[in-house]
Amino acid sequence: MKKIIIAVVTALLASVNLKITGDWQAGLTLAPSSKLFKILNEFIQPFTNINLIQYTCNFAIVLGLLKFLNVNKNNIISTVAKIFNLLYAVVLAIFLDYGVLFSENSVNTYIYSKLRLGVVGINIIGISMIFYLLIESIEIFLLTKSMTKNISINNYIFSFWKYFFFLFVCWLPYIIILYPGTINHDFINQLNEFFGHGSWVRDDYPIGWYLIRENPFSITNQHNFFVTLFYGFNFKVGLTVFHSVGAGMFINTLVQIILMISVLTYSLLTFYRLGMSKKILNFFADFMAFFPMLPVICVFLTKNNLYTPFILLSILLVANALNDKQLFKNKKWWLFFIVSMMGQLMTEKYAIYIVFVVGIIIMITQLKVRIARELSLTMIGSVITFVVIQSLLFNILKVPNGDPIEGQAVMIQSTALYVKEFPKDITKDQYNTINKAFAVKNLPKLYSPGISDPVKSSGGKKIGLEKNGTFNQHLNKQWVEGYKYRSVTKKEYDDYKKVWLKLALRHPEIVFIAFMNQSYRYLDIVSTQGTATSGWSAPYDSINVAQFPIELIINKKLTIINYTNYFVKTRAAIVTIYNILCKIPPFSLLLNGNIFIFVTILIFLVLIAAKMYEKSMLIFSFLLQVPIFMLSPVNGSQRYMYPFFFATIIMIGLAYCWLSLSKRKNRKVK
Repeated sequence: MKKIIIAVVTALLASVNLKITGDWQAGLTLAPSSKLFKILNEFIQPFTNINLIQYTCNFAIVLGLLKFLNVNKNNIISTVAKIFNLLYAVVLAIFLDYGVLFSENSVNTYIYSKLRLGVVGINIIGISMIFYLLIESIEIFLLTKSMTKNISINNYIFSFWKYFFFLFVCWLPYIIILYPGTINHDFINQLNEFFGHGSWVRDDYPIGWYLIRENPFSITNQHNFFVTLFYGFNFKVGLTVFHSVGAGMFINTLVQIILMISVLTYSLLTFYRLGMSKKILNFFADFMAFFPMLPVICVFLTKNNLYTPFILLSILLVANALNDKQLFKNKKWWLFFIVSMMGQLMTEKYAIYIVFVVGIIIMITQLKVRIARELSLTMIGSVITFVVIQSLLFNILKVPNGDPIEGQAVMIQSTALYVKEFPKDITKDQYNTINKAFAVKNLPKLYSPGISDPVKSSGGKKIGLEKNGTFNQHLNKQWVEGYKYRSVTKKEYDDYKKVWLKLALRHPEIVFIAFMNQSYRYLDIVSTQGTATSGWSAPYDSINVAQFPIELIINKKLTIINYTNYFVKTRAAIVTIYNILCKIPPFSLLLNGNIFIFVTILIFLVLIAAKMYEKSMLIFSFLLQVPIFMLSPVNGSQRYMYPFFFATIIMIGLAYCWLSLSKRKNRKVK
């Protein structure tokens, strides 16, 4: 009876309908200003709109989970694991509900009504309960299965190159169809910087002029100085040696492919060393080979795809060493680990924070363990060494750093939203202070939920060549000024941040709305990507198969890169299939990055429940990217989530080995 009561109440709370359907007075005739009218409409009505089928499904799910947990009540989950489970369940519920409110365009209606906000809170409690029961049931199922399952592991020899070439051959059709690689505007800007046109690009991002010294180096650190050097150098090699712009691009694409396939193959080798049977290992290899998103993503020339193999290499190296502690004494292992650290730091700016934070956590939690101290000091030392060398190099070459505004999306978005919602709350002095950094009068029209580019990039300037071959920094004649990057000084920008803090404390709900608008799709498991197109103006985040024309000036000569007519119908077919499947379960589970994030977090929680704290840190180090995504300029960017498409399958394999298989050492590899 107790379980039935819990199931009835939980299903009721979780099924509350948040969609506003109009006035409802329960058959009474009430004045809209009356308190009872508000209670009936804003609090009672959502309960009267509960869908019976949805309620029945929720009831059945809760009752089934409760019965499963009762049968397995002897498998007690630790208090630490329960706390993590509860926190994540609440986060999932909050972001899921916010996604519903956003899609119904009713965020403000609920935020500014205490009664409606109470309804959301009730609904969150119910959904949190379901998620909590689900997560704990999954943990108990996996832990129980791992303890009782008797696996017979076949003796076989692993061939690294066999699996490497197997993956490469399976990816080859996509490599050919998408030759010489796919790109976005960031890549074009990087090439412009490399070939000496940094001033054009700095006006396009833009970068505040107060950050740029006299006679600056053409290449900035906006999209990583070293990545721009790498892409530009390879492009120039192709142009010089092969006299082909396609070859220059393809060298970059090929390097990304080789790096990624090497790490994926190394993950299979790691599974082998951890005792995975040949049958299961081949299943993982087949998934890596035939899941089309992997090669399609990998040929996209973007820093995210260069960063991914290095962070995964770090995780796999440590996973191998935790299985065989003798590797910690191997100089070759330490060399590869340091290379993987430096690879991360050189390809992604936020890697500095991830490596440093993980190093500090390891130091604090494992201070008495010598190997952990060495690992921690190596990570922290790598960050310090990199920062010092990079600072010296940038000072000597006068390399402009990226504008800090790039990581302040929530601050500038909440400012624009504040001006839009509460213009009369801003004093004249506060208005003047903000106006030195942003064109205040334009902020309401520039504010766009989910993307801060219109505000920080001054409303969509576009750079490029005119038909007569001259360069134009403002092809878009309709652009509207937002960020006053040309005139604002450091002091004026710092003063603006002080004003922003005061406004944020006055109306914290504005900051909350701005933050959620910028981030909810990363953790809302029902959000899907937008519809892609096969044309060169495609939204690159969902799936990028389009190569749009590039016009570059190299050595004062016009150079055109145009592969828009290459396998046009096949690329269109890929996009069409994606657009259909990404909206249809269960296929959509494999085509939306937020689901991969969800699965990776779930693996982390399972390892916590299994008290495998050392191993859970490996997953945690990868998950630290998520809060960075949530502070980024774009909500739900698939490009930001690309690393999870490759990592999640590896995390599943590692967890499978750790939970279900006995460790086997000294197995032969050829």
